[in-house]
Amino acid sequence: MEKLEIYLGKKLLLATIVVLFVVLSLDFLISFISELEDVKYHYTAYRAAIYVLLNITRHIEEFMPVAALTGCLSGLGGIAADNELIAMRSLGVSNLQIFKMISKALIIIILFSMLVSEFVAPYAVRKAEINKKILVNSKSSKILTGVWRKDDNEFININSLELNGKVNGISRFVFSKDMRLQELILASYAQIVEGKHWILTNVDKYIINYNATGESIGYIKEYYDSLVWDISLSTKILQTALISPDFLSIMELISYNKYLQQESIQSQEYQLSLWKKLLQPLVILVLIFASMQVISGNMRTANLGIRIVLGIVFGSAFIILQKTMGSLSLVLNIHPIFCLLLPLILCLIGSIIYSWHIRG
Repeated sequence: MEKLEIYLGKKLLLATIVVLFVVLSLDFLISFISELEDVKYHYTAYRAAIYVLLNITRHIEEFMPVAALTGCLSGLGGIAADNELIAMRSLGVSNLQIFKMISKALIIIILFSMLVSEFVAPYAVRKAEINKKILVNSKSSKILTGVWRKDDNEFININSLELNGKVNGISRFVFSKDMRLQELILASYAQIVEGKHWILTNVDKYIINYNATGESIGYIKEYYDSLVWDISLSTKILQTALISPDFLSIMELISYNKYLQQESIQSQEYQLSLWKKLLQPLVILVLIFASMQVISGNMRTANLGIRIVLGIVFGSAFIILQKTMGSLSLVLNIHPIFCLLLPLILCLIGSIIYSWHIRG
């Protein structure tokens, strides 16, 4: 049984690697052609290729379920086509036992996907985005523009963030509990010190006055060369806002979710991305289990090309359904876990019903 386990594991791993390489190669080609439209100044075709390569890392996690599914259909399906599956069945090996035999290969696939998603992709994508912004806008070191954030009863607008941590164009709108504008503070730029202290420079402060009926009756203007501002908005949080939540690591998503919840800011999009990443191993396991039910049926008579096409189509349809359900959770304000689990449950039930139908 140990030799059979190694044999099946190698089949699954090799087929998954080949499919993943092909899919990523096509993605690189399409993305590179699209990226050539932005080539200018110091952003050359070579730099565009590096940008696309770095961004490919974020797609490994996205494509891994499709690659694993197609790899299982092509690798283990080939075994079924060669009647090796029948030989296993004659020895009393069930689908569940085969699933257990390839579990080590599945663990390797899942760990690889999670390691890339957690440690490689966030760094690579951030580096790619920052480098592109600097190269395309060769006269500027700005990496973040036009950001709005909330801190307690203040709304803050930041014009841009530079690589050295300098923040340009800060506008602070301070409101009372009944949402009346109390102060407007405008600063040319600021430096973030120790993550919690901002040193504002060239500051104009407008204090709004109200009469007894609550109507504005004017303002008082004050000027400061510099002003210390205590705020929990750090450079790390600002840079996190630069990256799409789908390309952040699990730890970054957990940290940023806590920050948004503390500041009473809507965080559903980040919660959705977090649960997608947490459920990714389960997605791979369910898709592999479903593919094994298909292989045990009429798929053993299908050729390799049909298996690969069906794997890609089914896997892509599953991902589209999962994304649709995720978007639906945002629209209907439903917790993401319920909408993300529904496609998995439907896939699992459908594969079991199909298996019973074939055996019947």
